[in-house]
Amino acid sequence: MLARLALLSGVLAMLLLAPQAGAQADSSTVVIDKSFTSCLSPKSVVSESVRSLARKELEIQWIPHPFLIPGQSADSLDVAGARLGEPFLDVTLREPSPDAYVDSQESDPRLFASVVLYCFPIYIPARTEPVGALVIVRNRDESGKAFSPGMGDVIPWGYYGGGEGRVSDAVRLRERFNAEVSFVQFFDTNIPSRIIIPGSTGLRSGADPDSLKPIADDAKEIKALLRGRRKY
Repeated sequence: MLARLALLSGVLAMLLLAPQAGAQADSSTVVIDKSFTSCLSPKSVVSESVRSLARKELEIQWIPHPFLIPGQSADSLDVAGARLGEPFLDVTLREPSPDAYVDSQESDPRLFASVVLYCFPIYIPARTEPVGALVIVRNRDESGKAFSPGMGDVIPWGYYGGGEGRVSDAVRLRERFNAEVSFVQFFDTNIPSRIIIPGSTGLRSGADPDSLKPIADDAKEIKALLRGRRKY
């Protein structure tokens, strides 16, 4: 329950700073997430099982006990009529995932994710902007070790607050490109986060939504930056 009520920034830190499997974890321990290998089209990579769990959590957790940003009051909002919007993905790579990505022939960094968050914007009647997002996490790290053993492949993990930030950015990008949005971070580096958008000609990626490029081209830039940090 504490995890579900925590702010996502703190919960994400809990996942990323958790001890990694094996004292000498290296890139050979990284398990590729094959759910991303079939996403070369606008088809969603968010499975129905993830969506079903999110709907269940909305009904039994969020609606009875809505998580709202300061200044919002459930008394003045019709939370009983809440619904979920189309999800976006928040993906993070921590070591040794970046090294595994650099050494591979793959272009999509999400294949090497340490943490995958499936984020569902929450809408309520009479409001056009989401009041936050419900978050489901893939229940394993880059090595295949479960964050919560015995709890299944995906589990509820927290909420994003509303207002300006990740949720509003994702909604605007979804409307602009009419496609599923992924954000990719490289933990503990100064490498700019990436936005990945699927399209009819394949995945496009970049740090700036105004200058997205084919992911194979952006991958060359990302890998060059990651190789550069190996020197220091």
